[in-house]
Amino acid sequence: MSNLTSAPSRSYLRIILALVKPRIIELLLVTAIPALIYASGGWPDWRILFAVVVFGTLAAAGANAWNSIIERETDALMSRTKSRPLVTGELSVLHSGFVAAVLSIASIVGMYVSTNFAAAALTAAAIGFYVLGYTIVLKPRTNQNIVWGGIAGCFPVVIAEAAVIGEVTSSGWLMFAIIFFWTPAHYWPLAAHFKEDYSLANIPMLPVERPARTVAAWTLFYAVLTVLTSIVFFLVANLGFIFFTAALVSGMVFIGLSVNYYRDNRSDEGVGSMRVFHFSITYLAILFLSLGVDVLI
Repeated sequence: MSNLTSAPSRSYLRIILALVKPRIIELLLVTAIPALIYASGGWPDWRILFAVVVFGTLAAAGANAWNSIIERETDALMSRTKSRPLVTGELSVLHSGFVAAVLSIASIVGMYVSTNFAAAALTAAAIGFYVLGYTIVLKPRTNQNIVWGGIAGCFPVVIAEAAVIGEVTSSGWLMFAIIFFWTPAHYWPLAAHFKEDYSLANIPMLPVERPARTVAAWTLFYAVLTVLTSIVFFLVANLGFIFFTAALVSGMVFIGLSVNYYRDNRSDEGVGSMRVFHFSITYLAILFLSLGVDVLI
């Protein structure tokens, strides 16, 4: 366990932040806040906005902390994750479990007290699915893990809508579907880039078990589904020119990069994945930020 002795010195705050993976949380908030604006028909009540942002962040942080605990042994095998605090020995399992439990419970109780039962129940479901459904059941067992496991990342938009109106409408489920289809197109290119890491950790990601051209083809398939679903959402949600233009232009770029990724990998060279990965983040941000702007303007 050389990691224990060679771990860099970090403040306690930095160690906790490394445990809960804040970069993942940022992307969740990018979708949740515009969903709040849409459900409210304008700028949301500040109390609901506060509840969704704060308790949604705590929920994601708690789920990520549980994930770090469960995956600490595989994290030690991967260069991308070997600096996480449970691997380096900066945190114990008991300490991390306490943090995860406090964050998870506080998020559910806080969401219930601040909003309503529906939003709190969806928050609990999101944490439970990510920890049990994805991390424990799906991720180590199937190369389709990120498809179904991606459901956990879809919850913020329906939690946001439920926090405002107490239920989830067809528009809410379409926002859910956009993120569901986007997730494989976003994550598989990253997994392709870190294919050797996942192979060493014995995690059956699609790029580990299938040729590069197959991964690229499925990435393109889900990118197309994502863009088509965004157009359906535009029609159902009765949105305006701003959202339609953003969805169409950024969607065409997303599909275009995915097409190039497929063309580059027809001979199984395994190249170009990170271009798709990085733009997929930009695409989702553009899509949901344009949703918020469209409603506000």
